[in-house]
Formats: sequence, C-alpha cells, structure tokens
Amino acid sequence: MIKDPVCGMALSENTAKEKLVYQGRTHYFCSTLCKQMFEREPDRYALSAKKNEKKSSTLS
Repeated sequence: MIKDPVCGMALSENTAKEKLVYQGRTHYFCSTLCKQMFEREPDRYALSAKKNEKKSSTLS
C-alpha cells in the first residue's frame, strides 16, 4: 500500500488516478486535485511523504 502525499489516502499503484515523478521518485495521487496541490508545493508534500515512508519502515 502507498499513500497519497497530499491527503494521506491509502491506495495502490493500480487504483491511483494520477502519478507524478518528482526528484526521481514516483508519487501517486487519489485525484487530479491532489496532484495539482502537490505541483503547487512539491517540496512540502515530498518531504511529508518521505517522513511517512521512514515511519512505516521503522514499524515493520
């Protein structure tokens, strides 16, 4: 499972409505709106996504 970096919705690569590559990483989104919000402030959301990824890997 992956999370939309904007709204936090859990989704899979197959259910994601949108995707975007930013700084070499692929980000998946539940909607066009979430993708547009990410595009407006990519560093804000990319940093948040990276923190969430680290949290989930330490919980495993």
